[in-house]
Amino acid sequence: LAPPWMDLGLSQALTELAERLSQNYDIRVAADIDEGIDLEPEQTLAFVRIFQEAVSNAVRHGNATEVQAQVCEKDGRIILDIQDNDAEVDHEVLRLEGHRGLANMTERMSLMGGRLEVRSRPGEGTRVLCLLPKGAVSPA
Repeated sequence: LAPPWMDLGLSQALTELAERLSQNYDIRVAADIDEGIDLEPEQTLAFVRIFQEAVSNAVRHGNATEVQAQVCEKDGRIILDIQDNDAEVDHEVLRLEGHRGLANMTERMSLMGGRLEVRSRPGEGTRVLCLLPKGAVSPA
């Protein structure tokens, strides 16, 4: 269930995915990963799937034309910060309509001992923050 480029590590996996999503959706998608950040394969896969879902949501529900992801280490956490330029999206309405994207992303982070935050403001787009404690171990 994991693409073959996952074996190349977090940086290569997110960069490859950003290029593919950019082509598929015909929008600007970029990923910037600080050097030296590496995760377990399960954590890398979770970050890749969350990034993929966030881009898909931005395009389908918010008509975004640009998505930027950054991965850094700060305050003892690995942070995946995904921002887009979509119009205001009512995430609660989407949830009530049966869309499971945010719930799936939240569950992926929870299973790794992390958490997911979503912030959306009119005119500013949506920001998805994945906060993973450094050294968190994925369940076997």
